[in-house]
Amino acid sequence: MDQLSGRLARHFLLFLLLVGIQGCALLYKLPPQPPLSPEDVTRALSLIREQDDKVRSFFTSGRLQVKEGIWEQEALALVAATRNPERVKIEITHPWGQPIVHLLVEGRAFSVLSFDRRKIYTGEATPESLSKVFPGRFDHEVIWAVLRGYPTLKTFQHAVSQAGNQISLFDANGNEIQKMDLEPERFQPVSVIYPGMEMKLEFSEFQENQGIIYGKRTTVLHPKGSLTLTREKAVFNNPIPDPIFVLESPPGFTTDKLESFTGESPLF
Repeated sequence: MDQLSGRLARHFLLFLLLVGIQGCALLYKLPPQPPLSPEDVTRALSLIREQDDKVRSFFTSGRLQVKEGIWEQEALALVAATRNPERVKIEITHPWGQPIVHLLVEGRAFSVLSFDRRKIYTGEATPESLSKVFPGRFDHEVIWAVLRGYPTLKTFQHAVSQAGNQISLFDANGNEIQKMDLEPERFQPVSVIYPGMEMKLEFSEFQENQGIIYGKRTTVLHPKGSLTLTREKAVFNNPIPDPIFVLESPPGFTTDKLESFTGESPLF
């Protein structure tokens, strides 16, 4: 009996010791990673530019998920885009096939074909007008990054790493305009923050297509919620016929100025 009690006591002490060690391990924090060297910053930015320069056009299809508070909706999305000339066409439909809205950004022009309102809204593609449809203060560069599945670099004056696996871009006035988190092994950009736009992009499930790297999933985080685009098909640098970039007005639809559009986003 005494031997059994001693054996139990030893096992109990061993258990306490293991719990204590694990507790210390949980409390112990690894030291933060040092900032990237100037050479690594230059290398990472060069890789991002190289990937961006590889894409002249793309066509993607997939699913769009929008969340705002407890409200959540899903739809299907077809996207076609070219860089020269600068054009983006987005067709959003319900999962059962009914069209919701078609969007066309062509240079400085922006058109919205709303099937629910039976109207075509036209105007200039400014951050203010784009925000009537897209969450946050989107511009051409951000739209391209979200739809292509890979970040672009804003025009900057100075780049520096202030934390491990992170690069910040500053304009000529010293304002931080873009902050990127990188995957440490390959310097792959996995998230981008735009401080002046109150918006963050996250890229995940990276794929490679003939040397072109893109995230299968892109998530836009903004103050009101999130928007996630999941690509099920992506084709790069194939010719896209010009008629694709035309908004055809269905019978009975009227035309209005984009400035007159008010209310909730026409996406759903």
